[in-house]
Amino acid sequence: MKYIGIDCRGIEEKQTGIGNYTKSLLSEIVKEDKNNIYYLIFNQNNIFLKYKEQYTKYKNVKVVSIFSKRQNPLSEITLAFELRGLKIDLFWTDIWGSVYYHGVDYVLSLHDIIGVKRKDFVSLKYRIYNLFHLKWTVKHASFVFVPTKAVKDDIIKYLKIRKGSRLHRFGPKRIKVTGEGLTRLRSSVDPELDNGTFENISKKYGIKNPYFIYVGNDRPHKNIEGLVKTFISFKKKYKNGAHLILCGVPRNNKYIKKRNKSYIEALGYVSESEKFALLEHAVAFVTLSFDEGFGLPLLEATASGCPVVCSDIPVFREIMGDSGAIFVDPYRVRPVAKSLNLLYSDNIKRDDLVKEAKKNLKRFSWTKTAKRILKYLR
Repeated sequence: MKYIGIDCRGIEEKQTGIGNYTKSLLSEIVKEDKNNIYYLIFNQNNIFLKYKEQYTKYKNVKVVSIFSKRQNPLSEITLAFELRGLKIDLFWTDIWGSVYYHGVDYVLSLHDIIGVKRKDFVSLKYRIYNLFHLKWTVKHASFVFVPTKAVKDDIIKYLKIRKGSRLHRFGPKRIKVTGEGLTRLRSSVDPELDNGTFENISKKYGIKNPYFIYVGNDRPHKNIEGLVKTFISFKKKYKNGAHLILCGVPRNNKYIKKRNKSYIEALGYVSESEKFALLEHAVAFVTLSFDEGFGLPLLEATASGCPVVCSDIPVFREIMGDSGAIFVDPYRVRPVAKSLNLLYSDNIKRDDLVKEAKKNLKRFSWTKTAKRILKYLR
């Protein structure tokens, strides 16, 4: 029997990609493995109290809180002492940088290495800092879990991972592609939401049909500037009544404020139920990211019957297959605008694209991901 600590500090009231990943896997992990004791490690907050109450029914689970904050320089010192105090055998985390000080074996979930890979998104100073911390953390991990083969290839290439040596036991074989799952649809996500109908949601946000939708944040690699430029070009050339709504993008996003178009609106954070309702009624989901580690919104859109237009990058090809989406060059405005118009004007094309894309969905499951991970936690 092992005592395994799971870093749950990324779970927040307003769900994020990393937080959703951890949250979705927790119940699957403890349900599948009854032989080990799991410590769910939070900071002292409302989320901690909520999970402490929720997981009291599991005999093999202890919900605990620590002082060390995520991505806080002080935690590089305090985390070591706090984890030793818990007397765990293995620590599973998605935060790299401080974990190698704690003196406990650890496994790392690494969702992407964009901060190292893409020079154009971070300063040289920050990139060097990232590279040093990340490379050290990866090479001292027992295993690294990644969502896609594309991320594994990036790690091997950009961190120069070679066959394990006496000094570093870590090699390419210790990078495990575990995948991700598909979040449940809105009918079961938020049953307490009284205004979960599309009519009420569209009234709340002032949404007008027809519309294209984006779901995600506005970090540089998401290319919100390119998406805004492309949609404006699409409107000018094809002269239609379409709108673009961006879920998860702050209302004060500089690119949207600068262009100031009434048909482009950022909604900020939306709930899970609202997100799925909006996806169900959209003309298409569109993302022009320059780089990604996965692409959960693409799967959520597909499950909601929403066709996908996305950047032609390896990770999106890996997720959607060669015929599950319309793949476009995020640097070329006119061809992307043409693809948007194709879906806007051709319902048969939209239906065919969704039908083809749904063939991929069975490959993605949190249960499958949990089982793959448990092979290396046990």
